[in-house]
Amino acid sequence: MGTVLLLAGAFKLGQRAWPTAAAEFGAPRWVIGGLPWVELVLGGLLMAQVGGRWTAAAAAALFALFTVAVALRLRTVERVPCGCFGETSPAPVGVDTLVRNVVLTAMATVGAVRGGEVGRVELIVGVMAGLVIVVQSRSRIGARG
Repeated sequence: MGTVLLLAGAFKLGQRAWPTAAAEFGAPRWVIGGLPWVELVLGGLLMAQVGGRWTAAAAAALFALFTVAVALRLRTVERVPCGCFGETSPAPVGVDTLVRNVVLTAMATVGAVRGGEVGRVELIVGVMAGLVIVVQSRSRIGARG
């Protein structure tokens, strides 16, 4: 989860077109400017295992908000990219985006319940899973850069 958040925040900050994609998605203006920084800080705290269950609970809440936003967007006729990882591809959010967010929400919730502590093996597996999620998400939509 930390890997996903760190990379999502970094990709958003690294692409000037991300604010436009976020606005198209329907994100409020105040969210657009702050979200990448929230993702970077929260991702860093998760990777450093700082804050235990509270950091995991914050991640669960953030992923739950993302899940609701994607679900609401899927109910509309208009399809727009989510900009989840800063990409500006014309490929719209899909059911796979929703499933990914549900899985991340569930993982963060389990982390919050377990106290946010993970062992070395769990951390390595989690980082690898996060990288797979990011690569899959970006390749699905033909992201560049």
